[in-house]
Amino acid sequence: MVNEREVAEHLERKGFSIVDPSTMTVQNQASLFYNAKLIIGDEGAALVNCMYCGPETTIACIMPQVWHDKQFTTIGYMARAKVINLDACKVGKDRFHLLDLDYLDRFLEKFRVQTK
Repeated sequence: MVNEREVAEHLERKGFSIVDPSTMTVQNQASLFYNAKLIIGDEGAALVNCMYCGPETTIACIMPQVWHDKQFTTIGYMARAKVINLDACKVGKDRFHLLDLDYLDRFLEKFRVQTK
């Protein structure tokens, strides 16, 4: 994601914790993902941890819908988690993409309203 730092800083300002699962033990990754209420992550290997999520977890996978990739939604659904695709904008020919911060804010507001 070409604006990963900007998205991370934006989420931190909204109270989210930014974590790097690759620095954690598998047991800690499983616990973190199972106990999380909302996980927002860019498509990639770290989101495979959604297999540890439970029915109280919502996973928001950042990925352009035009890629038609379903691996993270499939893994999340198998774990009984709720899975949402945050549609990122494709940039260039490779797998580069960016997430619009206004779009992210609208998602967060909708999620907040739904979980009250």
